[in-house]
Amino acid sequence: MDNHGHDHSGAPEPREFSNPILWTVGLVAIMGALAWVFFHYLQVGGHHVIGEPKFAMPSKGVAGPDHAALIANRSPEVLDRGEIVYSKNCASCHGPNGDSNPSGTKPEPRHFRTEGMKSPLGDGPYAWYKVLTEGYGAAMPAFRSLPPADRYAVSHFIRERWIKPANAPFYADKDKDEVAKQIPAAGSAGASEAKIDVAKIVPPPAVYTVMARSAAADAPNRSATAAWLDKANDGADQVEAPLMERLNELARHRPGDADRLLALARGGTVDEVAKALAASPDPVLALARAADLNRLAARLIAAASVKG
Repeated sequence: MDNHGHDHSGAPEPREFSNPILWTVGLVAIMGALAWVFFHYLQVGGHHVIGEPKFAMPSKGVAGPDHAALIANRSPEVLDRGEIVYSKNCASCHGPNGDSNPSGTKPEPRHFRTEGMKSPLGDGPYAWYKVLTEGYGAAMPAFRSLPPADRYAVSHFIRERWIKPANAPFYADKDKDEVAKQIPAAGSAGASEAKIDVAKIVPPPAVYTVMARSAAADAPNRSATAAWLDKANDGADQVEAPLMERLNELARHRPGDADRLLALARGGTVDEVAKALAASPDPVLALARAADLNRLAARLIAAASVKG
């Protein structure tokens, strides 16, 4: 090397080692580790804050909701809640603005801004509740897995925000006399709420809900639960399959919850199983449409009844 720092020996300079594949693999590994740490401690923190999520088991013969109070409460908070319930459960058939038919349902669903109630019960608030509870005709399903407060909230939202200002002839502040006579008294168990302990079953409006239950029997063993889920998976359609996938994932991480759901599916109704699914700590199940949860609940009950 001369006085100017130049190397005249002819020896090649050492190459700097760098490989983009190794850098990519390293970065992906670091990101994966950070993601695992984040979700692990998110789950740990959730257990400390909200406890261990459990599927709800229904109580029998407990008083139903206060229909008069729910009918009277049309506060902005209730209407906002109704808008959320509508977007999740109703917009796919009635459209985001209540005046279209995006799913192509036949017969075509009601256009709230221009048409009246198709049910002969009329346009009053309890008439709406009855239709949401029992369904109507071939196209309108029952939404019994929705809490009573949500059934009224979505009714108030549609009636107050859309029908009253834009379709006033089909807005009724009160029910017809013959319908009003059917409204259960406060504290009584109406036909649609019999066998349901509303205070314990109805989940609050949150993604992660914690439901307590009293064990009616020892949880089935894990092999029975796995066999039951396998039966339920068979033949699941494009709506049920993604929900079954989330349920299987939940069973892997919380097998006790799956055991309790199987016990409920063996002796419960579609409404009861759907409510338990809606109370799941899995956000996909918790936010699924009520009609889809009803379909999944029916599939789970059918699988639980298969012997062998």
